[in-house]
Amino acid sequence: MLSRFRFLMIVFSVAVVPGCSDGPVAVRRDQSTMPSALPVNALNAANSVLLGDELFNDVDLSVHRNQSCATCHEPSEGFAAARSGVPVLGSAIQGSVAGKFGARKPPTAAYATLTPAFSARNGGVGGLFWDGRATGAVLGTPAADQALGPFLNPVEQALPDAACLVYRVRHSSYVNLYLAAWNGDILSIAFPSNVETTCSTPVAVAGNYVTLSAADRQRVTAAYHNAARSVADYEATFNKFSSAADAGTLTPLEREGLKLFSTKAKCQQCHTNKDVGAVFTDFRFHNLGVPRNPANIAFNYNTGAFDPGLGGVTGNTAHLGKFRTPTTRNVDVGVNRSYMHNGVLKSLKQVVDFYNTRDVLPQCGPGATRAMWGVSCWPAAEVPENVNTSELGDLGLSQADEAALVAFLRTLSDGFMQGRRHAH
Repeated sequence: MLSRFRFLMIVFSVAVVPGCSDGPVAVRRDQSTMPSALPVNALNAANSVLLGDELFNDVDLSVHRNQSCATCHEPSEGFAAARSGVPVLGSAIQGSVAGKFGARKPPTAAYATLTPAFSARNGGVGGLFWDGRATGAVLGTPAADQALGPFLNPVEQALPDAACLVYRVRHSSYVNLYLAAWNGDILSIAFPSNVETTCSTPVAVAGNYVTLSAADRQRVTAAYHNAARSVADYEATFNKFSSAADAGTLTPLEREGLKLFSTKAKCQQCHTNKDVGAVFTDFRFHNLGVPRNPANIAFNYNTGAFDPGLGGVTGNTAHLGKFRTPTTRNVDVGVNRSYMHNGVLKSLKQVVDFYNTRDVLPQCGPGATRAMWGVSCWPAAEVPENVNTSELGDLGLSQADEAALVAFLRTLSDGFMQGRRHAH
């Protein structure tokens, strides 16, 4: 069992290594206390989506004007991020500030808007980020709450103050989209003369660094919340439901994989696929016994620290090591994909191998190489407490079964990316 000291140190270590890789971010002011003057729904939904598109793709909305939301959620990568270009640091993506990396792999933004509000009951359900901390309690939906984070995260877009985003939107080429979507009084905010200097200077923790009157600070907060809602409105357009699996155009091998997915492989127990338009997730949290990523600078073998997952948010030791079940939609889109919250597994075949034989093969000893994983051994779980042993670990799948299962998973790529069922 964990000592209280060790658990507190783990939670602290996560709080200071947030990131585009979906690590937590410390904020000077609790966002749940911020006023929200406007309703959840935009005055004009179509313009809100268009505004969200601009916000999502605007690199100017980062401290050094060099990173956007799309940096970590590229359409060509299934609205996730490829590991190519960041092999030294595992699957974390470098933020706007050079040398600043997070601790987790960016999850896909597709289908995220269908996530329900977080509840801690029954082991935790709902919420976004890998650890569920975007609960929906602030703006009404987890997707909107999630959009509040990256702009101010010191290892992502790293704006020092929410006022910086509002200032840059106000002076953007698309400010009229904001006015059409939300109206508000973004144009009346009196920004100080040094605002650009302030907004171009990285800080350790985001806060109220731009000097504003109390009334203008409230206007900034309302506008920042509106921007997050528009990003969520735009992200809803990523939910295509246009895969070969949706169309039912499967080959015999893929149909066999679907049968295994729903039966012997037990995939459907967490990646629910019973209904038409299924999101292929139970929206719950599980500790799969995933090993540390040796290339992760925060939680690698050398540091001895580990990522507490949901437990770092709730403070409940029963939640340690548990992470949100991601959708398996678009799981094969892109090149050089990586898998699990820390990107430790590098192919769908390796993921299926892990689910199939995690508890069959012995634990890797000192000196074991990656080439041995899934062949002669598996590394120890990053968090040995709370490991799910009932739904994976010893599935008894043959190599032919595994090949069929991988073939089916590749059919979950949406139509706009079809033709990319490539070999891994």
